[in-house]
Amino acid sequence: SCIPKEIFVEVIKSRFTTLYLLFDNDYNNPDNPGRKFAIGFAKQFNVIHIEIPSEYKSKDYSDLVKNHGAEKAKEILKKLIKNDKN
Repeated sequence: SCIPKEIFVEVIKSRFTTLYLLFDNDYNNPDNPGRKFAIGFAKQFNVIHIEIPSEYKSKDYSDLVKNHGAEKAKEILKKLIKNDKN
């Protein structure tokens, strides 16, 4: 739970046309602090928040790979990015 400094975020934003933010989806916690933090962070820095759907029972990308394999995880991530662009 490290919050990057604003200058770091601005440098990254200057290097890329689109930034996606993928924080933990604490789907099994009713308060889902990962989601809450990501939403606020995305608004503050004007970046795009994407989230692993709860149906995959994976709070982060490493869990997604572990639970579903690298190819399926990549497919899911690409779908999340594609859905954002529509």
